Amino acid sequence: MGQYTHLKFEEQKYENKNFLKSGISVIIPCYNTEKYLKQCLDSVINQTFKDIEIICVNDGSTDTTLQILEEYAQKDSRIKIVTQENKGLSGARNTGLEYVTSKYCYFLDSDDYIEPNLLDTAINILNNNQVDYYCFGSKVFIEDEKDLVQDTESMNEYLRIKFNGVKTAIFDVGQNQNIHVWNKIFRTQIIKENNIHFIEGLLYEDIFFTWYYFFLSKKIYFDKNIYHHYRMHSNSIMEKTTLNKSFDSAVSHLYNWHELFQTISQNKKLFSKNYRNLLILLRNYKRRTIEMSPSVDKGKICQLTKDYKNELDKLYINEFGLFKFLTNSQKLFYFQLGCRKSTLCFFGIKLKINHEKLHLKKEGIIE
Repeated sequence: MGQYTHLKFEEQKYENKNFLKSGISVIIPCYNTEKYLKQCLDSVINQTFKDIEIICVNDGSTDTTLQILEEYAQKDSRIKIVTQENKGLSGARNTGLEYVTSKYCYFLDSDDYIEPNLLDTAINILNNNQVDYYCFGSKVFIEDEKDLVQDTESMNEYLRIKFNGVKTAIFDVGQNQNIHVWNKIFRTQIIKENNIHFIEGLLYEDIFFTWYYFFLSKKIYFDKNIYHHYRMHSNSIMEKTTLNKSFDSAVSHLYNWHELFQTISQNKKLFSKNYRNLLILLRNYKRRTIEMSPSVDKGKICQLTKDYKNELDKLYINEFGLFKFLTNSQKLFYFQLGCRKSTLCFFGIKLKINHEKLHLKKEGIIE
């Protein structure tokens, strides 16, 4: 048997984002997936594109996951194993990011698998088009039908790619793509320069990562072909989130939105550009939360959303003073929305606005 690379946490992290190698880094978080892991690894090591590094994060597994990883690493020197105490999917992905050395980065869950020509297709598209990420087709398949509560047909419709080819990263495009990272390949430099990461301790962890990356993007390449296969089984993340009805779980969409808002607000220009987009996302996630969690107190959800909206407005108006960054159409939009006791400079004329925030109801933020 040959030697393999087994990294301890905090060792050999790759910090130099300016000297990334060509190729693709594949991050695979692994936690007690002995049943599916071999199919996942086989689909990666047998890619027709060979210039890859495979970073497997053993997230405190208690089954034979680590042994399987070691077996594969003995045979393929591209596999690096990082072992850590259990931190969850977000924590494992974040750890994997610390060791990425390639120009492009892909996140693959250890119970899924990919088509053998995915990475070859991706590298050609990314190298030949001035795009910030590549988004491709994914399909759900059933592991154990009797354990499932979700409709795979509706899931596949949700995952369906609605565009083809290069698209500008306007908000409408972002709203019509799914937020999952396992059907996208990203530029590592954008991730590292902006410290894009996954929020640990929250469900729907892809919301923050994907939207933050999207708001920093200019162009995207969409491909309707199916290259990724999502395994639906009783222990899968999406299945668990459907069954979990606690308040904190139910409002994870909103918690992720709040993390996104707080991060974007640190960049005045980015915040100014995306204020209205954040408002729409908040409205959408409020609706989504209520739909998914009928047993959770609707009043609490509405109050949390209202609190977040007030925080957004306060920062936008009082703390940032961002009107000087707005286009005339943006100023007109905000003037139409209205804000209690604020002064707005519109076409050089100071206007006093002193009326209720009727836009809260208009936008569906409050009842």
